[in-house]
Amino acid sequence: MIQELKALRSRNKELEQALAEAEQRDQTLLESEKKYRTLFENTGAQITYCALDGEILLLNQKSAGKLNGVPDDFIGKSIFEILPKSSSELKKRFRNIAETKTGGMYEDCVSLTDGDRWFVSHNHPVSNADGEVFAIQVVSQDVTEQKLLQEQLLQAQKMKAIGTLAGGVAHDINNILTVVLGIASLLDRETPESDPKSDYIKQLIASTERGAKLTTNLLGFARQGQHLKEVVVLNRIIEEITQLLKRTIPKKVSFEAVDLPGDIRVAGSVVIALEKFVNITLK
Repeated sequence: MIQELKALRSRNKELEQALAEAEQRDQTLLESEKKYRTLFENTGAQITYCALDGEILLLNQKSAGKLNGVPDDFIGKSIFEILPKSSSELKKRFRNIAETKTGGMYEDCVSLTDGDRWFVSHNHPVSNADGEVFAIQVVSQDVTEQKLLQEQLLQAQKMKAIGTLAGGVAHDINNILTVVLGIASLLDRETPESDPKSDYIKQLIASTERGAKLTTNLLGFARQGQHLKEVVVLNRIIEEITQLLKRTIPKKVSFEAVDLPGDIRVAGSVVIALEKFVNITLK
């Protein structure tokens, strides 16, 4: 009887020790789960776990927030149905990850209720004890703002390149116009007003000067788009356009220019004013 009691006490000790160890393991697991849950919810990324058929198994609040909801709104639903425009690409991606057991990084434009957003995501396979992939972990970052900044920077670089090109072209054209204007001015001095060619020479000088102002505006564009501004007499612009069109448009086309009342003057670019009047006339 005494031996049996001793054996029972020893067994009870073993059970108590096993129970204490089990409680310690449970406590460790609870603490580990708590730490993981804290990390899962407080990380700056959107984290989603999907089955291979697209069913959402788990997602954090940040991921649910991008879909305008809370996690319980989406768990059990298909990511393919929630994001129909991306479903074809996601199905192909999930199949590839499951077959190769290799993840990857992707950049996608995703259509959400508040508009299109750009995401960079890291997709990783999740395997069971037998090594079979049964789910995909998707860790995403919204990079829409960075994407817009990159596009703005690229556009600024393009405009800078165009400005440099415009400046170079304007400089070359200006050199040519300088020669043309010099020769035309000499011809104007040597041609009497009574000569029929005098009017053509004056028109050549006026057009060349206009071309020089155009190159000045091109150079202004090359210097951050600043156009040369001056006092523009609108009736004078109309007169110059009329003389120009009379010599260029077909004879079968007739038109009449009417002067504006008074001596209207505005501050602006002569070249732009000419362009506007020509466009109005051609229409």
